[in-house]
Amino acid sequence: MVGTTATLAALPSTVARIVAPARTGLGSDHPQLALTCLVTDQAHLRELTLGTVDVVLGQRYHHLPDAPPRRIELCALLEDPLLVVTAADRTDGRPVTLRELATHSLAVPPPTTVRGQAVLQACHQAGFTPTARHVTADIAATAGRKRTTPTSTA
Repeated sequence: MVGTTATLAALPSTVARIVAPARTGLGSDHPQLALTCLVTDQAHLRELTLGTVDVVLGQRYHHLPDAPPRRIELCALLEDPLLVVTAADRTDGRPVTLRELATHSLAVPPPTTVRGQAVLQACHQAGFTPTARHVTADIAATAGRKRTTPTSTA
């Protein structure tokens, strides 16, 4: 039986899909466990090394390779594809290569965010620097006005 406290740092996108079901299961199986969940856009491994949290549900991008800090074990839970929001009149539905977007103005995440850095790095690896028409951290709002198209980063 587990009888302790634990602090979890989690990205908002993980709360409904991962945190809530896990919390329910842990509560049933280990009623003595006191779990605190910090929902943050900045869930990083750094907090683990500092000892301010016990578990991080964060994100890693293939385009931003980095080594985990020493004594930190990583476990992949999900893999999401890189998606691009395109105009609603695009009807062929085929995946596009990232390189095909080199001549388009894009809505991109802020370059100060990990997601923004990953998008910039992916574009650079595809041979271009994106032209940002809109810079926003609110990708859900952008996707709500357009449709989402799978993108191949090859």
